[in-house]
Amino acid sequence: MRHFLALIAVLFFAGCGSAPIANNQTQPVTSNQTQPAATNQERAASPTEVPVPDAKTASADEIEEYLLTSAADDFHTTIKSGPVRVRDVRFGRAKAKDGTDQYRLCGEFLAEKKDATAEWTAFATIKTSGYEQYNGAQATDTWCKKGSFIPDKEGDLSGKLQSKLDAPR
Repeated sequence: MRHFLALIAVLFFAGCGSAPIANNQTQPVTSNQTQPAATNQERAASPTEVPVPDAKTASADEIEEYLLTSAADDFHTTIKSGPVRVRDVRFGRAKAKDGTDQYRLCGEFLAEKKDATAEWTAFATIKTSGYEQYNGAQATDTWCKKGSFIPDKEGDLSGKLQSKLDAPR
């Protein structure tokens, strides 16, 4: 009887896994980055759900909003040391190898630490089929390099991103 109950419990939890979601549906924001990815439990606890815009049909404003929300959610999920501050946040695009526009959000963040060793670090949030976020030198050297990244004329979006970071979760 004990084995039967264990089997039922395993089947129940296996059935609770998530099914793949099409790109045009609403899904929790996730990331592929060099830092440890959030666990499924942490993602399930996140109240942030945004529709993933299609880069071919969505407006630049929709993609900008998606990247701002995705970046904020990624910082909330991965940085546990304290509040996060941002500066010099720019939205723009670069030409992908296939000639299409690839949208990016580039800036710097400061994760406040209790031991006062915090430093400003570059980040890049890139629109892919979802998004990817890179932190550190790779963000500056690969994704936000001057000449390849063309910022939008809207200017600094630090205030918009900061308000998403400061919003209660």
